[in-house]
Amino acid sequence: MSNPPEERPLERMARAIVACHLDTLVERSDDGTAPGQPDGLIYLPDGTYAPLEVVSDHDVAYARLSDAFERQGELIAIDPASPGWYVSLHHGSRLKRIRQRVPEILQELPPAEFVEGVVPADTWAAGPDHVQRLDELAELGVAYLAAYPDRPGLIGFGTKGWNSWQDPITVTAWTSRVLDREADVAEKLQRHGGRERHALIWATLGSTWAVSNALNWHKDAPPLPKPIGPEIDEEFWDLLLGPEDQRPQPAPLPDPVLPEPITHLWLASTLSGRGALHWSPDGGWERTHWRTPQHEDDIDTAIGPAHTCLEDSTP
Repeated sequence: MSNPPEERPLERMARAIVACHLDTLVERSDDGTAPGQPDGLIYLPDGTYAPLEVVSDHDVAYARLSDAFERQGELIAIDPASPGWYVSLHHGSRLKRIRQRVPEILQELPPAEFVEGVVPADTWAAGPDHVQRLDELAELGVAYLAAYPDRPGLIGFGTKGWNSWQDPITVTAWTSRVLDREADVAEKLQRHGGRERHALIWATLGSTWAVSNALNWHKDAPPLPKPIGPEIDEEFWDLLLGPEDQRPQPAPLPDPVLPEPITHLWLASTLSGRGALHWSPDGGWERTHWRTPQHEDDIDTAIGPAHTCLEDSTP
C-alpha cells in the first residue's frame, strides 16, 4: 500500500489555528485514499466531527500566465545588434499573441527614449510620436516597458506585480469572491455533512489590502508593505497608518454571506506575523492568537507535531 501524500504546510497550519482557538483536536482527513475528502476533521464537544476545508486566494489569471511562460518561454531572441527590452505583462494577458506582436511593435520605437521605462496605458508617456504604438501595447496587456541598451539581442517578459491597494473590495466581499470561485469548498463540505462545516481561507500577497489590514491588527503587528506606484500619496499613506503604538483597532467586520452549506469561517494570511480571524453564527468575529511563522522552515517550530497546538499562543 502506497504512503499518503505529504500534507501541505498551509493545511497543517490551518489545523493548528482551529485546534488552538477551539481547544480541540483537528485531525488530517484528506489522505489521498478517496476523492472529495475534506482537509481536516474537528472534534466537537458532543462527540461528533465537523469537516474543515482549506483554500488559498490564488490569482487564477497569474497562474495561467505563469504556465504559459513555462510552455512558451520568457525570452525572445532578436537582432544581436538591437538593444534589449523588458516587457511586464498584466496577469490576464495572452502570451502567444504578445510574442507574435510585441517584437514587431518594438522595432518601431526608439530605445533611447524608453531607457527609464514607461507605462503604456499612459500613451503620452514618451511624447506624441509614440501614442499609437503604446496604445497597441496597452491593449495587448503590456503593463510596463523599458529598453536595456546594455543587454542587446533579447526581449524579456515578466509578470506585473500585485498592488492590493488597487483592489478596493471589502473583507466580506472578498470572502464571497474567493468562495464563489472555489466552489469545490462548499461541495466537499456538503458531501461530508454535519451540523458544523468550516472553511478556512488563506489570504496571500495578492489579496486585497482590506484583508491584510484586518489580519494585521495587534499591538506588535509588523507594518504593512507600503504600496508602490505613481498613484500612491506618500503623506496620505503615513497618515493612514499613523505611529504603530497609536493604530486604532479596525472597525468591526459585518457578518459574511456564506454559501450553503458553510457555517463557520476562518481567515488567515500567508504573510509572516499576520493573525487569524474566526467567524461563527453564534459568536460573530473573533481574533485568534495565531501568528504566521516567518518562513516555511519555521512551521514545525511554530506548531509542533501534526496533532498539537501552538507552543506559544500569547497575543
